[in-house]
Amino acid sequence: MAQDAAVEDEQWTPFDVMPEPALLSADRAEMSFADKLWMLPVLHRNEESRFIQEFRFTGRYHGQYAAVRAKQGDFEGWENRRVRGGLRVDFLDDFRFRTQFRSKDEDAVTGNPVLEDLWVAWRPGEEFVLKLGQFKPLWSYTWGISSDLLRTFERTQFVDQFRPRRALGAGISGEVGDSGWGLAGFSGNTEDGPSSDDGYFLVANAGGDAAGLIEGVDRLRWRLDYLYNNDSDRFGGDRNYRHGIAASLLGENGRWSGLIDVGFLTGLQGASGEGNAFGVSVLPSYDLIEDRLQLVTRYEYSRASNDALSLKSRYERELPGLDKAQGNRYHAVYAGLQWFLRGDQFKVLSGAEWARMRDSAGSAVFEGWTFTSGVRISF
Repeated sequence: MAQDAAVEDEQWTPFDVMPEPALLSADRAEMSFADKLWMLPVLHRNEESRFIQEFRFTGRYHGQYAAVRAKQGDFEGWENRRVRGGLRVDFLDDFRFRTQFRSKDEDAVTGNPVLEDLWVAWRPGEEFVLKLGQFKPLWSYTWGISSDLLRTFERTQFVDQFRPRRALGAGISGEVGDSGWGLAGFSGNTEDGPSSDDGYFLVANAGGDAAGLIEGVDRLRWRLDYLYNNDSDRFGGDRNYRHGIAASLLGENGRWSGLIDVGFLTGLQGASGEGNAFGVSVLPSYDLIEDRLQLVTRYEYSRASNDALSLKSRYERELPGLDKAQGNRYHAVYAGLQWFLRGDQFKVLSGAEWARMRDSAGSAVFEGWTFTSGVRISF
């Protein structure tokens, strides 16, 4: 199923940071009620304007119920997983401004807002983009893709733990034929802004079209990301590391689609000193009913040489005594369904996942099932 490029600014290739906004229908009388409802956040749209081409509100609500049944205990409850709101402005033909806030208490629909994104991008031509502000580093497809487009409830354990967080930075990206490249630098302090002793991290991207290599494939995209961390101990989730490489391959053919995501880290600080980590995930999907109902499966495996792995923040760490548990091997298998009411902008998901993490001594740190059902709404 093709993803809806209008719902997110970070897309598959590093240069796709400013997709064209969806055009408004010239005849609103022919629009469905749902179309009119989703157009309400668009306050202004005029391609002929010399100053502001589009001004709109953006937002999302993700709510889900989860139940964990494991040898180490049980957990269940409803979570307002993501509550976001912001603005997006396209102006002077080649510029885009984006700001987004989230609730400080993620489990509250309303609450003190926390700034998540604040950036401006300039696209002087079809093949070149400059970006400045606070935004999400594009490292691994599983992290770079919008949460609205995720086919599972949560990202993989490897990405959940080692993703680079949003930070103040600047980036440049471009296209060369069917391929793209990107380079961005960020402050090492992802919470309070930059200072002289926070270090920094750099991310380099390359991606492109490889459909011509395999006859009969509708779509085949590849991406390679490299991250260098210079003395930042706060950007990478639970653990600090020096180098990170991520490689991704996304394919589609008819009703089938699949993603392979691989990551490798060096200089990882763990409970038993410095080591390396490796993670791989395979995510095949099949449209049971085209554009309506999709079967999603995933297998993931992570390994760290120094017991540096953590459990997933949702919802394995909710069990007593496991919030700081560590291990060196993690397996998980997921199966679920996506029911699309309005593409990825309004969908219902339900799934089950079995996972197990062991430490270097071979002891089971966690072993059990997580069952999840929820809704995703975005505009």
